[in-house]
Amino acid sequence: MQVFRTYFKILKKQMVAILIYAGLFLGLTILMSSSVQDEKEEFKATKVKIMIVNEDGQNSLIDGFLEHIKEYVTLVETEADEDARRDALFFRKVVYILTIPKGFTEGFLAGEEVSLIKQSVPDSMNAVSVDSAIDNYFNMARVYLKHIPELNYDKLNAYVKINLKEETQVAFNIAVEDEINYSNEYNKNYFNYLGYIAIAAFITGVSIVMLSFHGVDIRRKHFASPLTGRSKNAQLLFANLLFVLVY
Repeated sequence: MQVFRTYFKILKKQMVAILIYAGLFLGLTILMSSSVQDEKEEFKATKVKIMIVNEDGQNSLIDGFLEHIKEYVTLVETEADEDARRDALFFRKVVYILTIPKGFTEGFLAGEEVSLIKQSVPDSMNAVSVDSAIDNYFNMARVYLKHIPELNYDKLNAYVKINLKEETQVAFNIAVEDEINYSNEYNKNYFNYLGYIAIAAFITGVSIVMLSFHGVDIRRKHFASPLTGRSKNAQLLFANLLFVLVY
């Protein structure tokens, strides 16, 4: 194991340089990981720009729905031309176009399967919130009509409006959540940078020793010695693996 012992003798002479590399990089890693900013983001509802095309005329149900939807969206002036509406959607003037077809209110109150016509920007997450607001209103209205069929427009709208105003209060333990988020962010950055430190140390240690063994004079001595090339390479490989694992 002469090559193996010689490897660590050379490595010992370079240990100061390796430790300096390790110390500098480790210090930078801890510094960068500790500088993670604790950014607190609060959820804020964003109003989506939509266009509503009302082909069913004015009535209390539609008026109540429009009053409800205004809390979640910004209404854009309706274009009379179908091509102009498509252009508005294409150029993101709006992200959602809702068409209330003729006869919708009459069919809805009669309990028929009626639906609104919806057009939205493909894969738009904003469309989900609009769909939710629309479904909340009409699903609630269906519940009242199912149990109180004789309700007129005005009372139906009033009941739905009262129910939709009910909100659930949610409280977050911000202190614990922030501490967990900061810890996760610190660990992520620390181990990301740690990979570069390990690679730099391995290159510093392994390359210096391997260069020493591959000098012209050293190689000539190895060729003249009874030690086989396979044995020499095996000892170098084992020494390199041991150094890396210990480090």
